[in-house]
Amino acid sequence: MAAKIDAQLLKKHHFWFLFIPIGFFFMLAWFGILSEVDDEVSATILKNDNEKKKVAPVKAQAKKTIDEYKEQLKVLDKQRDSMCRQGWAEQKKLFVWPAGYKGEQPKVFTNLKFGDNIANKQAERNQFPNKDIYKAEYETLVKSVQPMQFKDGWEKVLRHVGSWGPIPTSEDMWLAMEDLWVERSVLLAINQINVNASK
Repeated sequence: MAAKIDAQLLKKHHFWFLFIPIGFFFMLAWFGILSEVDDEVSATILKNDNEKKKVAPVKAQAKKTIDEYKEQLKVLDKQRDSMCRQGWAEQKKLFVWPAGYKGEQPKVFTNLKFGDNIANKQAERNQFPNKDIYKAEYETLVKSVQPMQFKDGWEKVLRHVGSWGPIPTSEDMWLAMEDLWVERSVLLAINQINVNASK
């Protein structure tokens, strides 16, 4: 009878009897996973620490290189500024307005930047096309580079405004003077080569 009770008891409660070894198995598996994950995490942390130690000198070198680069940029900026000032000092005499203006008129052009508006208070724009102002600058330039000659005359070779219409605008004057300044610098350079060659 006892054996029968045990068999019935086992049948009746077989879920709970089977749950004990399965639960034990899951517990063992869980502890195994935890310990394995812990080992993996430790190994990864150790590996990361080693990589950081390797990278640290590289970062320090990179920061040093960037600092040196910034210092070089400062030096280059100073050199560029110095060269620009030197270049302007050498070329400043080329960028002058016509000498034909009289009285207070030349002061109108003092400290103007390229493209600034040119007022017409004292008729600077009205007088600009006059022969003794605009064209006189070209004639003076041609005389300064003699014995250089221009085929069929300088008017056919040098770019200039042959005849002006109404009162020139500020832009007209700036563009006309730009042509004059460029041509003056080129002609003076060629003339200097001729002078050097003649010696």
